[in-house]
Amino acid sequence: MLAQAKGPEFMSTELLRKYGPDGQKSDPGMFSRVPSTSKIKAYKVACAKMGTFDIKNIAQLMEFSADKLCTSKEDYARITEGMTSEEAEHASNKLIVLGTFERSFMMEDDAGNQVMEKTMGLIFSSKCVLERLRVFVESGLPICIQADDTYKLHHGGWVLCDLGVHVCRWDSSQRKYVHTFYPLLYMFCRTECYDAYIALFLTLKRIPVALFGMDDELKVHCGGLDRCVYIADAY
Repeated sequence: MLAQAKGPEFMSTELLRKYGPDGQKSDPGMFSRVPSTSKIKAYKVACAKMGTFDIKNIAQLMEFSADKLCTSKEDYARITEGMTSEEAEHASNKLIVLGTFERSFMMEDDAGNQVMEKTMGLIFSSKCVLERLRVFVESGLPICIQADDTYKLHHGGWVLCDLGVHVCRWDSSQRKYVHTFYPLLYMFCRTECYDAYIALFLTLKRIPVALFGMDDELKVHCGGLDRCVYIADAY
């Protein structure tokens, strides 16, 4: 909404309506976390200062990711190590990069010819978001994942994709099933392709062992399909 030049007041009202008791995606947890108008204003200013994600090659991408990489349980633990609860909460919301990739793939051009193209990208999240995955895994419940590729950023031509867990629960107060999507990972890539989604899915699969120190990789029971054929192939 910020990218579409929506004002902070509009955003706050829309989010409160969306996650409120009668909203399309009613969720008390998300409703309580809707930021105030002043916080949205501050975030809008911060986004403006960040400027364009102007990365043109894998070397620049790796340079951007170098101080944000988190690929082991030691890296994961260090994010909040020795901090007060307030400091840890702040650190848990910082972006962490779980991996970068560069792939070559075949695609069809406008003339119908098969041509070789390249893509690159990074997979990222935050400790706060990934702790949801630990909760899901430790619950022992069947896990359904869902990916979406509909977010096309207006600057630089990069595509933002997400991958998370789809939860269906019975709301006794409303006497109906409520569906909630909890994003876990995000992928920022130049061009969507099969190999890009393979990198995204494999990263999620390996997190319980790599970051949480668990014995087994993530076991997915089912997955939701998007219109993108690459997502279906990656499953």
